[in-house]
Amino acid sequence: MTKYAPRLPIIINDKDKNNDFIYIEEAIPNVRQDLKMLLLTNPGEKLMDPNFGVGVRRYLFELQNGVIDTRVDNGTKSFFIKDLKNELSQRIINQVNSYMPQITINSIETTDVDKSLYLTINFSYLGFFTDIFTIN
Repeated sequence: MTKYAPRLPIIINDKDKNNDFIYIEEAIPNVRQDLKMLLLTNPGEKLMDPNFGVGVRRYLFELQNGVIDTRVDNGTKSFFIKDLKNELSQRIINQVNSYMPQITINSIETTDVDKSLYLTINFSYLGFFTDIFTIN
C-alpha cells in the first residue's frame, strides 16, 4: 500500500518492529493534512521557505475588531476598515495555487462567531474528487 506521509501528530507504531511512524495511506486524508498545514503555518515559520503559509491565526482577532488602515489619496488621508475576510480568502487562494497546484479552490466561506474563526473550503483534487474542508 502507498504511504503518502506520516500522520500528524507523529506517532510511533508500537506494533511495527522497526518503530516506524503511522502513515497516511489514502490520498484524501493526505490532501486534507497538507491543506491544514498550509493554512496554519505562519509565513516565515517554515525553514528555507519564508513565503510558505497562510497564517490563519493572525486573522482571528483582527476579524473580531476590524483593523483600521490609512490610505492617502491625492494628499488626503482617509481611514477605512480593511476587508480582512476577502484578504484571507485571497491569501488562501494564492498559497494553494503556489504550493498545492493539484488543488482547485471552488469556494471559501469565512465566518467569525464568538471569537472563533470558521473556514469552509470547497476544493477539487486533480479533477478526481471534490471535498469540503472545515477548520476552526
